[in-house]
Amino acid sequence: MKYKQVNKSLVGRTGKDLVGLLDSENKRSSIQENIAPAGATEIALHNIWQNLLGHNAFGVNDDFFYVGGNSLKAIQLLSRISSHFSVNLSLIDIFLSPAIADLAVLIQNQPVTATLPPLTQINQKPQYIALSFNQERLWLTHQLGGSLQYNMPSVLRLRGKLNKEALSYAFSQVIRRHQVLRTVIEEEAGQGYQRIMDENDWHLAFTEGSIYKDDSFRLQNYIRQQVNIPFDLAKDYMLRAE
Repeated sequence: MKYKQVNKSLVGRTGKDLVGLLDSENKRSSIQENIAPAGATEIALHNIWQNLLGHNAFGVNDDFFYVGGNSLKAIQLLSRISSHFSVNLSLIDIFLSPAIADLAVLIQNQPVTATLPPLTQINQKPQYIALSFNQERLWLTHQLGGSLQYNMPSVLRLRGKLNKEALSYAFSQVIRRHQVLRTVIEEEAGQGYQRIMDENDWHLAFTEGSIYKDDSFRLQNYIRQQVNIPFDLAKDYMLRAE
């Protein structure tokens, strides 16, 4: 395939040089004068942009996407505008009004969203919570001598430097989110009942692993011992990690 260079301008239906028009438009948009914000709305928007973009080299007529914005930052901008001004804008509004001056006008013409008070969590629970069918079956099996067959062990090898704080936080969030993992079974008059334990009492255990570094047999034996430790349904969290 061969290409031939054409030294002619691209002319539109009106006879104007389209390439020249595009070039002049690009030059015009790239040399926008940095007009300072005026008024509370523009100043607030300017501060939001500055925090989001990491610089303040723009004026109220500059295009958000030209000075460093992108679609992800547009979503963040939308969230911050909603939080600060209590108005409901859509993502398309950011694309259609990408300058601070235009956004300020749009915001000022929007009705203010009523701010609702935060929801209060109600922690009232009955004194005795009946067991589910699966919990009752597990409890009966436990009374007959153990429930190792219900254990679901998993062993993972993590390479690189371990961030203990991040790992502990991740596990604690799992415990917090899933109430069933912190549910124990207590007996009252021969009947089993659920009790929900505090989410903050669960802790990730750490064992010094250097003693197993060059002794895989010893390591496998230690893992096997940990896997075969049964859960005490009356006091243990249903997730154990080390």
